[in-house]
Amino acid sequence: MGISITKHRLEILKLAKKEDLAAKTSANKLSGVIKKCLRKCLNKLVSKEDHQEVKEMPPKPSWYQGK
Repeated sequence: MGISITKHRLEILKLAKKEDLAAKTSANKLSGVIKKCLRKCLNKLVSKEDHQEVKEMPPKPSWYQGK
């Protein structure tokens, strides 16, 4: 194999490695954003449940026999 062919292959490998790293980092960023959003939404949900007053169940009518 000639030197020029080897250099060309090395350049291709470098470019492929850069693309692979870019894909991984974008996937990591996306998963990080999703986790952050889910955490934020769940915190809002939990805090809303904590602040809501617990309402008592209305008494069952006297005609209800549990059937």
